[in-house]
Amino acid sequence: MYVPSTEPSRDSTSYVHDLVQTAMSTGKGKNKVMHGAPQALIICSSALRVVELVKILRVVTKRPVAKLFSRHIKIDTQKKMLEEGAVDVAVGTPNRVLRLLRDGDLKVNRLKLVAIDCWQDEKMR
Repeated sequence: MYVPSTEPSRDSTSYVHDLVQTAMSTGKGKNKVMHGAPQALIICSSALRVVELVKILRVVTKRPVAKLFSRHIKIDTQKKMLEEGAVDVAVGTPNRVLRLLRDGDLKVNRLKLVAIDCWQDEKMR
């Protein structure tokens, strides 16, 4: 689903909430909780968009939502968070997600949903 918008709104983020909720409700009891292995991974174009989606997605899961971007958050801090805490949903920028995947800190063995958020900001990024 693509919702063109220049301003963040409930319409431009509601699909993410619904998709993640559906992904997490299927197959309960079959997925053993593993550190660093989310059930849903959402790729966003900017850190600001990641923060916006994380605020909305906090109500979907009982566990923390992983914020994976490089602005003001060191990669070592994110690696430690993924290593020590169980995560159901991860939202991040492409470069940071790729680096965590390459380093082996972000695991994909539990993934049920991968979404690429196509929202564009006022700079058309």
